[in-house]
Amino acid sequence: APCDLAIIDGTVAMEGKGPVHGKPVAMNVVLASFDPLAADAVATTLMGIEAEDIGYLALAAEEDLGAIRLVKMVLPPALIMDLTRDFARPIGFHEFLQKWRGGLDDLQPVVIEKVLGGFEQEVV
Repeated sequence: APCDLAIIDGTVAMEGKGPVHGKPVAMNVVLASFDPLAADAVATTLMGIEAEDIGYLALAAEEDLGAIRLVKMVLPPALIMDLTRDFARPIGFHEFLQKWRGGLDDLQPVVIEKVLGGFEQEVV
């Protein structure tokens, strides 16, 4: 089912080797949008990452599932600039992003078993 409202709790974010071994960062923001891609795009921007560089966001935007370009959103630019910081990236982050540039055809699916459900689910 489509998402009716996306809410991102950004009061404390994590940079580096998150979500377990990273460094907590107090951002003190909560994002909400009727467009989940827009919410993610704003969140990545606040972390100093271009939304277009995040593969699943770019692919979803190409399918017209939402907006990821900030110029298409009603946002207070001064506030966005004020809140944005350059998050530390985990080792291999840029190489991981490059894998998405070719689209999903270049990625190999990985089969995992869900412990609670006892069924297999293909994830990319």
